[in-house]
Amino acid sequence: MAFLAAFGMVYAIVILGIIAFSILCNWLIAKKAGYNPALSLLMLVPLANLIIYLIFVFGEWPIHAENRFLRGQLGLPPHGPVYPPGPGVPSYAPPLTPGPGPIAPA
Repeated sequence: MAFLAAFGMVYAIVILGIIAFSILCNWLIAKKAGYNPALSLLMLVPLANLIIYLIFVFGEWPIHAENRFLRGQLGLPPHGPVYPPGPGVPSYAPPLTPGPGPIAPA
């Protein structure tokens, strides 16, 4: 009987550890995505966890919307930087014209 009680205690501690680790992982995912990290606590509610999971997967993350807005402010393309072609790759873009030189002090 004591063996079953000890086994039950170890089992409960392991399960609580797995649940705590799961909440921590979901907390960090929500935080990095730009959502309120407290949404990770809804992963403990049976039907809400499915809804939150679907929002994380198919919804637009706030961090992506902010990134797209800031790229628009800077005049950059919305989906990442455009790198110049490497050596030996022909470039079809017109050559850059030099701007005015440094302004001499009066």
